[in-house]
Amino acid sequence: MPAYLLVLLGRRVVVHTHGSDIVDLCRRPWIGGLARFFMARCLLVLPSAHLVSPLHALDIVNTSCCENFFEPSAGLVAAPASAGTRSSQALSVLWNSNVMASKGFFVLAEAVEWLAQSGYKVCMMALGRCIGDEAMDVDACAARLDALQHESWLNYYGQVSRAKSASLLGQADMVCLPSTYASECQPLAMIEAMCAARPIIIANTPALCATVGSYPCLKVDVPVQPKALVSAIIRCSEQSKNVDLAEAAQAARERFSPHRFDQEMRLLLGLSQNDIRATE
Repeated sequence: MPAYLLVLLGRRVVVHTHGSDIVDLCRRPWIGGLARFFMARCLLVLPSAHLVSPLHALDIVNTSCCENFFEPSAGLVAAPASAGTRSSQALSVLWNSNVMASKGFFVLAEAVEWLAQSGYKVCMMALGRCIGDEAMDVDACAARLDALQHESWLNYYGQVSRAKSASLLGQADMVCLPSTYASECQPLAMIEAMCAARPIIIANTPALCATVGSYPCLKVDVPVQPKALVSAIIRCSEQSKNVDLAEAAQAARERFSPHRFDQEMRLLLGLSQNDIRATE
Protein backbone atom coordinates (compact mmCIF):
# COMPACT_ATOMS: atom_id res chain seq x y z
CA MET A 1 0.00 0.00 0.00
CA PRO A 2 2.72 2.58 0.74
CA ALA A 3 4.07 2.06 -2.77
CA TYR A 4 0.64 2.31 -4.38
CA LEU A 5 -0.16 5.48 -2.43
CA LEU A 6 2.62 7.22 -4.34
CA VAL A 7 0.29 7.49 -7.34
CA LEU A 8 -1.79 9.95 -5.33
CA LEU A 9 1.30 12.17 -5.14
CA GLY A 10 1.68 12.13 -8.89
CA ARG A 11 4.50 9.59 -8.97
CA ARG A 12 4.69 7.03 -11.75
CA VAL A 13 4.28 3.53 -10.32
CA VAL A 14 5.09 0.42 -12.36
CA VAL A 15 3.59 -2.87 -11.16
CA HIS A 16 4.71 -6.29 -12.44
CA THR A 17 2.27 -9.13 -11.93
CA HIS A 18 3.57 -12.68 -11.68
CA GLY A 19 0.46 -14.88 -11.80
CA SER A 20 -2.97 -14.97 -13.39
CA ASP A 21 -4.66 -14.37 -10.04
CA ILE A 22 -4.32 -10.61 -10.54
CA VAL A 23 -7.67 -10.80 -12.35
CA ASP A 24 -9.34 -12.62 -9.45
CA LEU A 25 -7.90 -10.10 -7.00
CA CYS A 26 -9.47 -7.22 -8.91
CA ARG A 27 -12.86 -8.99 -8.95
CA ARG A 28 -13.06 -9.58 -5.21
CA PRO A 29 -15.53 -7.65 -3.07
CA TRP A 30 -14.09 -4.58 -1.31
CA ILE A 31 -10.39 -5.39 -1.73
CA GLY A 32 -11.02 -5.78 -5.46
CA GLY A 33 -12.37 -2.24 -5.68
CA LEU A 34 -9.29 -0.94 -3.90
CA ALA A 35 -7.04 -2.96 -6.20
CA ARG A 36 -8.82 -1.66 -9.30
CA PHE A 37 -8.54 1.92 -8.07
CA PHE A 38 -4.78 1.74 -7.76
CA MET A 39 -4.04 -0.63 -10.65
CA ALA A 40 -5.90 1.67 -13.03
CA ARG A 41 -3.51 4.46 -12.06
CA CYS A 42 -0.31 2.42 -12.40
CA LEU A 43 1.44 0.91 -15.39
CA LEU A 44 0.66 -2.78 -15.06
CA VAL A 45 3.29 -5.01 -16.72
CA LEU A 46 1.90 -8.44 -17.59
CA PRO A 47 3.97 -11.52 -18.48
CA SER A 48 1.23 -13.05 -20.63
CA ALA A 49 -1.09 -11.65 -23.28
CA HIS A 50 -4.06 -13.67 -22.04
CA LEU A 51 -4.41 -11.29 -19.07
CA VAL A 52 -4.91 -8.17 -21.17
CA SER A 53 -8.59 -8.55 -22.13
CA PRO A 54 -9.90 -9.55 -18.66
CA LEU A 55 -8.13 -6.56 -17.08
CA HIS A 56 -9.35 -4.18 -19.78
CA ALA A 57 -12.88 -5.42 -19.03
CA LEU A 58 -12.30 -4.20 -15.45
CA ASP A 59 -11.27 -0.75 -16.76
CA ILE A 60 -7.59 -1.42 -16.07
CA VAL A 61 -6.29 -0.35 -19.47
CA ASN A 62 -2.81 1.01 -18.73
CA THR A 63 -1.19 -2.36 -19.32
CA SER A 64 1.78 -3.64 -21.26
CA CYS A 65 2.78 -7.24 -21.98
CA CYS A 66 6.42 -8.17 -21.43
CA GLU A 67 6.96 -11.92 -21.48
CA ASN A 68 9.39 -13.65 -19.14
CA PHE A 69 12.88 -14.65 -20.18
CA PHE A 70 14.95 -17.79 -19.99
CA GLU A 71 18.69 -17.49 -19.56
CA PRO A 72 20.40 -20.89 -19.57
CA SER A 73 23.97 -21.35 -18.50
CA ALA A 74 26.31 -23.01 -20.96
CA GLY A 75 24.99 -26.42 -21.92
CA LEU A 76 21.67 -26.08 -20.09
CA VAL A 77 19.57 -26.01 -23.24
CA ALA A 78 19.32 -29.46 -24.74
CA ALA A 79 20.18 -29.85 -28.42
CA PRO A 80 17.09 -30.18 -30.62
CA ALA A 81 16.22 -33.78 -31.41
CA SER A 82 16.22 -34.73 -35.08
CA ALA A 83 13.03 -36.15 -36.50
CA GLY A 84 12.75 -39.89 -36.17
CA THR A 85 15.73 -40.36 -33.85
CA ARG A 86 13.92 -41.25 -30.64
CA SER A 87 15.65 -44.08 -28.83
CA SER A 88 14.20 -47.57 -28.81
CA GLN A 89 14.15 -47.50 -25.03
CA ALA A 90 11.08 -46.70 -22.95
CA LEU A 91 9.14 -43.64 -24.00
CA SER A 92 10.02 -40.96 -21.42
CA VAL A 93 7.46 -38.39 -20.32
CA LEU A 94 8.96 -35.56 -18.29
CA TRP A 95 7.23 -33.68 -15.47
CA ASN A 96 9.44 -30.66 -14.75
CA SER A 97 7.21 -28.58 -12.50
CA ASN A 98 6.32 -28.78 -8.82
CA VAL A 99 4.16 -31.71 -7.77
CA MET A 100 0.69 -30.21 -7.43
CA ALA A 101 -2.71 -31.78 -7.99
CA SER A 102 -4.12 -28.78 -9.86
CA LYS A 103 -1.14 -28.80 -12.21
CA GLY A 104 -2.21 -32.27 -13.31
CA PHE A 105 0.56 -34.39 -11.82
CA PHE A 106 -1.65 -37.23 -10.64
CA VAL A 107 -3.81 -37.22 -13.77
CA LEU A 108 -0.62 -37.63 -15.82
CA ALA A 109 0.56 -40.38 -13.46
CA GLU A 110 -2.73 -42.25 -14.03
CA ALA A 111 -2.27 -41.97 -17.78
CA VAL A 112 1.31 -43.28 -17.68
CA GLU A 113 0.26 -46.09 -15.35
CA TRP A 114 -2.48 -47.17 -17.78
CA LEU A 115 0.01 -47.19 -20.65
CA ALA A 116 2.50 -49.24 -18.64
CA GLN A 117 -0.15 -51.75 -17.59
CA SER A 118 -1.31 -52.00 -21.20
CA GLY A 119 2.13 -53.14 -22.34
CA TYR A 120 3.66 -49.87 -23.52
CA LYS A 121 7.31 -49.27 -22.73
CA VAL A 122 6.94 -45.94 -20.96
CA CYS A 123 8.33 -44.11 -17.94
CA MET A 124 7.49 -40.86 -16.19
CA MET A 125 10.42 -38.76 -15.02
CA ALA A 126 9.26 -36.33 -12.34
CA LEU A 127 11.00 -33.38 -10.72
CA GLY A 128 9.94 -30.84 -8.11
CA ARG A 129 8.60 -30.84 -4.60
CA CYS A 130 5.10 -31.37 -3.24
CA ILE A 131 3.09 -28.18 -2.83
CA GLY A 132 -0.45 -27.92 -1.52
CA ASP A 133 -3.12 -26.14 -3.54
CA GLU A 134 -6.89 -25.70 -3.76
CA ALA A 135 -7.27 -29.28 -5.01
CA MET A 136 -5.10 -31.14 -2.45
CA ASP A 137 -3.19 -30.06 0.65
CA VAL A 138 0.54 -30.73 0.90
CA ASP A 139 0.22 -33.72 3.27
CA ALA A 140 -2.28 -35.49 1.03
CA CYS A 141 -0.12 -34.69 -2.00
CA ALA A 142 3.00 -36.14 -0.35
CA ALA A 143 1.12 -39.25 0.78
CA ARG A 144 -0.20 -39.90 -2.71
CA LEU A 145 3.24 -39.38 -4.22
CA ASP A 146 4.77 -41.77 -1.67
CA ALA A 147 2.24 -44.43 -2.71
CA LEU A 148 3.49 -44.14 -6.30
CA GLN A 149 7.20 -44.38 -5.48
CA HIS A 150 7.32 -48.17 -5.79
CA GLU A 151 5.92 -48.13 -9.33
CA SER A 152 8.47 -49.23 -11.92
CA TRP A 153 7.21 -46.66 -14.47
CA LEU A 154 7.89 -43.65 -12.19
CA ASN A 155 11.32 -42.13 -11.61
CA TYR A 156 10.92 -39.35 -9.05
CA TYR A 157 13.99 -37.16 -8.55
CA GLY A 158 12.61 -34.47 -6.23
CA GLN A 159 14.31 -31.09 -6.28
CA VAL A 160 17.41 -31.16 -8.49
CA SER A 161 20.06 -28.76 -9.76
CA ARG A 162 19.51 -26.84 -12.99
CA ALA A 163 22.18 -28.96 -14.65
CA LYS A 164 20.38 -32.18 -13.67
CA SER A 165 17.05 -30.73 -14.78
CA ALA A 166 18.51 -29.82 -18.18
CA SER A 167 20.03 -33.29 -18.53
CA LEU A 168 16.66 -34.95 -17.90
CA LEU A 169 14.99 -32.51 -20.27
CA GLY A 170 17.46 -33.55 -22.96
CA GLN A 171 16.58 -37.21 -22.38
CA ALA A 172 12.81 -36.68 -22.45
CA ASP A 173 10.73 -37.71 -25.43
CA MET A 174 8.06 -35.20 -24.40
CA VAL A 175 7.09 -32.75 -21.67
CA CYS A 176 3.56 -32.75 -20.30
CA LEU A 177 1.88 -30.04 -18.20
CA PRO A 178 -1.91 -30.53 -18.11
CA SER A 179 -2.27 -27.72 -15.58
CA THR A 180 -5.48 -26.03 -14.50
CA TYR A 181 -3.77 -24.30 -11.57
CA ALA A 182 -5.69 -21.08 -10.86
CA SER A 183 -2.59 -18.86 -10.81
CA GLU A 184 -0.88 -20.46 -13.81
CA CYS A 185 0.49 -17.72 -16.01
CA GLN A 186 3.66 -18.48 -17.97
CA PRO A 187 5.31 -21.60 -16.55
CA LEU A 188 9.08 -21.86 -16.89
CA ALA A 189 8.67 -25.60 -17.49
CA MET A 190 7.06 -24.89 -20.86
CA ILE A 191 9.54 -22.17 -21.80
CA GLU A 192 12.47 -24.51 -21.11
CA ALA A 193 10.81 -27.33 -23.06
CA MET A 194 10.24 -25.12 -26.10
CA CYS A 195 13.78 -23.75 -26.04
CA ALA A 196 15.04 -27.34 -25.88
CA ALA A 197 12.92 -28.46 -28.86
CA ARG A 198 10.89 -30.96 -26.88
CA PRO A 199 7.43 -32.18 -27.94
CA ILE A 200 4.81 -30.71 -25.59
CA ILE A 201 1.39 -31.65 -24.24
CA ILE A 202 -0.62 -29.02 -22.37
CA ALA A 203 -4.09 -28.43 -20.99
CA ASN A 204 -6.15 -26.23 -23.29
CA THR A 205 -6.25 -23.17 -21.02
CA PRO A 206 -5.75 -19.49 -21.92
CA ALA A 207 -2.55 -19.27 -19.87
CA LEU A 208 -0.85 -22.31 -21.38
CA CYS A 209 -2.01 -21.58 -24.92
CA ALA A 210 -0.62 -18.05 -24.64
CA THR A 211 2.66 -19.46 -23.33
CA VAL A 212 3.24 -21.91 -26.15
CA GLY A 213 2.04 -19.45 -28.80
CA SER A 214 2.79 -20.84 -32.26
CA TYR A 215 5.03 -23.65 -30.96
CA PRO A 216 3.65 -27.00 -32.20
CA CYS A 217 2.03 -28.95 -29.36
CA LEU A 218 -0.89 -31.15 -28.41
CA LYS A 219 -3.70 -29.67 -26.30
CA VAL A 220 -6.00 -31.63 -24.01
CA ASP A 221 -9.44 -30.29 -23.17
CA VAL A 222 -10.36 -29.23 -19.64
CA PRO A 223 -11.23 -30.90 -17.32
CA VAL A 224 -8.26 -33.09 -18.17
CA GLN A 225 -9.03 -36.80 -18.05
CA PRO A 226 -6.42 -39.62 -17.89
CA LYS A 227 -7.84 -41.24 -21.07
CA ALA A 228 -7.38 -37.98 -22.97
CA LEU A 229 -3.77 -37.81 -21.82
CA VAL A 230 -3.20 -41.43 -22.85
CA SER A 231 -4.35 -40.59 -26.38
CA ALA A 232 -2.25 -37.41 -26.43
CA ILE A 233 0.90 -39.24 -25.31
CA ILE A 234 0.48 -41.90 -28.00
CA ARG A 235 -0.19 -39.26 -30.68
CA CYS A 236 2.73 -37.14 -29.50
CA SER A 237 5.06 -40.14 -29.67
CA GLU A 238 3.96 -40.97 -33.22
CA GLN A 239 4.08 -37.36 -34.46
CA SER A 240 7.50 -36.66 -32.97
CA LYS A 241 9.06 -39.20 -35.33
CA ASN A 242 8.14 -37.01 -38.29
CA VAL A 243 8.44 -33.51 -36.87
CA ASP A 244 11.61 -31.44 -36.57
CA LEU A 245 11.21 -28.80 -33.87
CA ALA A 246 14.56 -27.10 -34.39
CA GLU A 247 13.09 -24.06 -36.14
CA ALA A 248 10.31 -23.68 -33.56
CA ALA A 249 12.87 -23.97 -30.74
CA GLN A 250 15.01 -21.23 -32.28
CA ALA A 251 11.96 -18.98 -32.45
CA ALA A 252 11.23 -19.74 -28.78
CA ARG A 253 14.80 -18.90 -27.76
CA GLU A 254 14.48 -15.55 -29.51
CA ARG A 255 11.05 -14.91 -28.02
CA PHE A 256 12.22 -15.60 -24.47
CA SER A 257 15.73 -14.19 -24.75
CA PRO A 258 17.14 -11.98 -21.96
CA HIS A 259 18.10 -9.39 -24.59
CA ARG A 260 14.49 -9.07 -25.77
CA PHE A 261 13.29 -8.80 -22.18
CA ASP A 262 15.87 -6.11 -21.35
CA GLN A 263 14.94 -4.09 -24.43
CA GLU A 264 11.23 -4.16 -23.63
CA MET A 265 11.70 -3.37 -19.93
CA ARG A 266 14.04 -0.53 -20.79
CA LEU A 267 11.31 1.05 -22.91
CA LEU A 268 8.63 0.48 -20.28
CA LEU A 269 10.70 2.00 -17.49
CA GLY A 270 12.01 4.82 -19.64
CA LEU A 271 15.62 3.91 -18.90
CA SER A 272 18.64 4.57 -21.05
CA GLN A 273 21.42 2.04 -21.61
CA ASN A 274 23.53 3.91 -19.05
CA ASP A 275 20.73 3.63 -16.50
CA ILE A 276 20.59 -0.12 -17.08
CA ARG A 277 24.32 -0.49 -16.53
CA ALA A 278 24.08 1.55 -13.30
CA THR A 279 21.41 -0.77 -11.87
CA GLU A 280 23.51 -3.84 -12.73
